Amino acid sequence: NPRVKQGYVLIEMDVSEEQAKLAEETYRLDDALSQVERVRTLVKRSYASTLDEIERELNTAKARLNAIQSRINQKRIVAPFDGVVGFRNISVGALAQPGMLITTIDDDRKMKLDFSIPEIFLSSLNIGLTIEAKASAYPKQTFKGTVTSVDSRIDPITRSVMARAVLSNEDRLLKAGMLMSVQLNKNPRQTLIIPEEALVTIGS
Repeated sequence: NPRVKQGYVLIEMDVSEEQAKLAEETYRLDDALSQVERVRTLVKRSYASTLDEIERELNTAKARLNAIQSRINQKRIVAPFDGVVGFRNISVGALAQPGMLITTIDDDRKMKLDFSIPEIFLSSLNIGLTIEAKASAYPKQTFKGTVTSVDSRIDPITRSVMARAVLSNEDRLLKAGMLMSVQLNKNPRQTLIIPEEALVTIGS
C-alpha cells in the first residue's frame, strides 16, 4: 500500500471550469494592478485626485480570485496526516456522491486497541497501566502498550468496561481491525524467581 505524507493530494475533482474562471480573474487582477500603478503615478504628478475607485476594483478582483481558489481547494482531498492509503473504491471519471467511501488512510505508527475488562478488575484499571497483547498472525511476538482511557459506563449485560490502550507499531506489523488477546500487568513488581526443576523436595 502506498504511504503518503501530510498534505499529499489523494483525490481531486474536475476543476476545469474553476481553472478557466481563475485564469480570467487573474487577468482582471493584473489589469487592476496596472490601473492602480498608472493612477498612482498621475496622483503624484497631480494629474488625478483620488485612487479610491481604482483600489476598490483591485480589492474586488482579489476577493473574486480568492473565492475561486477556495472552490478549487474544496474539490481537493489531501492527506490530513502521514499514513498508509488503502484500496481505491472509485475510478477516474466516476461521479462522486455524498457519503461515498473513496479510500481509507491510517496512521499506523501507533495503534489504538479497545478491549473489555470484567467489572471486578475495575479498581486495578488505571490510566498508564501496562498491557501486553498478542495477535494470532504473530504468535511469537508480544506488543506492549499502555492504557490511555477507560469508558465511563459498565455494560449492563456483560458487566464489563471498555478500555483503550495505545501500542507502538514502528515495524508496521499491526493492521487496523486485527483481533488481539490482552494481558493486563496488574501491580507489576520485581522479584526473584527460580525454575521449578531447580527445586528439590526434602521430607514431606
